[in-house]
Amino acid sequence: MMAAAVCIPASSDLLQAQSNLPASQQSVHEPINFLYGHLHNSIRTELDNLSSWALSLEAGSEQELRHRLLHLRERYHFLEQVYKYHSNVEDEVVYPALDSKVKNVTSAYSVEHQDEEYLFGHLATLLSSALAQTGAERTATIRWASLQLCKFLQLPAA
Repeated sequence: MMAAAVCIPASSDLLQAQSNLPASQQSVHEPINFLYGHLHNSIRTELDNLSSWALSLEAGSEQELRHRLLHLRERYHFLEQVYKYHSNVEDEVVYPALDSKVKNVTSAYSVEHQDEEYLFGHLATLLSSALAQTGAERTATIRWASLQLCKFLQLPAA
């Protein structure tokens, strides 16, 4: 039976420490580190792509804009679901295991998840609003959603 600590590749320091393990133990840890690291990178990349997509929404006809908004909402909804499942695993499995090894570290991560969940909900509301609006009102909502995405990603606003 594997220990819960196998599921705690929370930083590059831990990833580096894994490479110093004997080969027999590395094979147990590396796949989890690989998946964990790539999942976080994939979420960040998709958020960045959605931000770029949102910034390009203003160009084009009303019909083209509606099509782009629908596509953005689909991609956003998929990412939101991936994020929710990922956060639940961290909150229910990874963080308790980490907390059993290092006290008072994981509560900040759980609060961060709550903040991110709120932002995901806010952005979903903005996308739905933009789809229901037209003209200048829609443009303002799209700009606000783009700004919120940039804040979330800590990117300079365009």
